[in-house]
Amino acid sequence: MLSALIVEVENGNFSSLSLCISHYFPDIQINACASCLDEASNLIKTTQPDLVFFDTVLLEGMEPGALHRLTGCPFEWIFISTARNKALDAFQHAAAGFVLRPVQVKDLLIAVNNVKKRIADKRENQHNGQLPRKIDSTSMVRQEIIGIPTMEGFEFLPVQEIIRCEALQKCTRVFTEARKEVFSSYNLGEFRKQLTAWGFFSPHKSHLINLRHVRKYHREGSIIMVDGSYVPVAKRKKGEFLNQVNHL
Repeated sequence: MLSALIVEVENGNFSSLSLCISHYFPDIQINACASCLDEASNLIKTTQPDLVFFDTVLLEGMEPGALHRLTGCPFEWIFISTARNKALDAFQHAAAGFVLRPVQVKDLLIAVNNVKKRIADKRENQHNGQLPRKIDSTSMVRQEIIGIPTMEGFEFLPVQEIIRCEALQKCTRVFTEARKEVFSSYNLGEFRKQLTAWGFFSPHKSHLINLRHVRKYHREGSIIMVDGSYVPVAKRKKGEFLNQVNHL
């Protein structure tokens, strides 16, 4: 049984969402509802939920990981919103899912099932003796799967399985260890902002690479990744790149 909390501005939405969750997920128990951040923070501390359904309206001005730091509880969360462009907030906050309102059952099923998998993986790691790390806005995301916005919804991938990202007009093509390509509806700039702190480097304005997946560097200005792909290095980026790899 998973425990959950609903955090929404409109109290009228509590019952409909609760009923939907109860009907399709009898193994999820809604322990409480909150309508503001202070109330949510206190309820999270006292109830220690596994999952929080969170209204994106309340994210204004909140830094990634802020609510986890306030509560000290390593919960998973699903963002609920009336605006599709708020999916970027879910991406930045490492949410387990993003569901548009009015809530469609199929979208809710995808998001909740992903949460269940993440929680099951976390519990298995703990059972195998892997101690959880202190939760903060950086380490939390490094350990977890990242949600990549696509035209259909989200593609969830472990960050370190991403080999590189390449700009494709206003979108981004993501290459993974499994030789799977994911086409994201967000531009490379958004990926650069989010992934640079996790060991990614931009050697060229159209490319972002995972430094852990670099195989070779050619002095004429190209990088060969583990999947055999070539990535150009801008002249002004050569020194910075060599300095980065010297510290790996």
